[in-house]
Amino acid sequence: MEPQPSPGIRQNPARADGALRFLSELRVVSSAETGHPPALRAVPMGAGAGLTIEGGGSVVERRVVAGDHTSRIVKLLLQRRGQALLSHAGRRAELVQGDLVFIDGAHDFQLDMPGPSDQSVIVLPRDLVARRHEGLLGRVGRTLSGDDPTHRMVFEALHAILRHAERLTPEARNRSMAATVDLIGALKFLARRGSGPDRRFEVALADIDAHLADPDLTAAAIAARQGISRRRLDAIFRERGSSPERIIWDRRLRRIAEELSAPRVGRHRLLDLALAWGFSSEAHFSRAFRMKFGEGPRAFRRRAHPGER
Repeated sequence: MEPQPSPGIRQNPARADGALRFLSELRVVSSAETGHPPALRAVPMGAGAGLTIEGGGSVVERRVVAGDHTSRIVKLLLQRRGQALLSHAGRRAELVQGDLVFIDGAHDFQLDMPGPSDQSVIVLPRDLVARRHEGLLGRVGRTLSGDDPTHRMVFEALHAILRHAERLTPEARNRSMAATVDLIGALKFLARRGSGPDRRFEVALADIDAHLADPDLTAAAIAARQGISRRRLDAIFRERGSSPERIIWDRRLRRIAEELSAPRVGRHRLLDLALAWGFSSEAHFSRAFRMKFGEGPRAFRRRAHPGER
């Protein structure tokens, strides 16, 4: 069955395709006399979607229905303008501009937007988030304040992704979603304050994930953005049995493996994928891939897509 428009919500179907299914369970339960129904837009992004909510002066809610699609997703809401109050999973999160909050699709929620208010929402597969970032779903319904500099970094990076998503190709949107899944892992650690080694390490990992496709991503660049020396950064990673370079290339290889497993992206030329993720040549990439996964990228792709030639 095709998704049906949600009562009281203005939807923009342009380029939304299957992403409209993420809107089908939302409904407006009240609206200020002077307010307008919120306008929602959606764009598919790989296994998830990007949504925008614009308007305010309304209360939007979702009630869990057994077996519905959105019970298998998690949303990360970015408060772009105005204020809002989220009631979710037994918690109440007061949101102002720049704040973030996770919403678990397995629980009901109500979003009260008393005045002019805009939000952006990243929709992610729940099982992927739980598997990749253990413990992150324990933060659902809690305000992640935009006053925290790392919160702000994640907010700005995700807002930029959503702002440009409609103009991207499907392959680029799929890649943006993969980057998003990596980036939100930083939000597990933000309850800790200060500038100690643990904090530096966590911020460095978030920086790597945010710039993973940048060919100029280096340990020196990461250290400069933190305002510390390259030697200090190396020491922080060495204490944890690794190095910035090792983490960068390991995560790039994992990202390429995910893309090779994706139905459409997996058909792209290996050289294109290698260059897109910072490798200097296909031979360089193939050697590194074999060392990491025990087989070459072509064999990996054939195993991921046995029905394709």
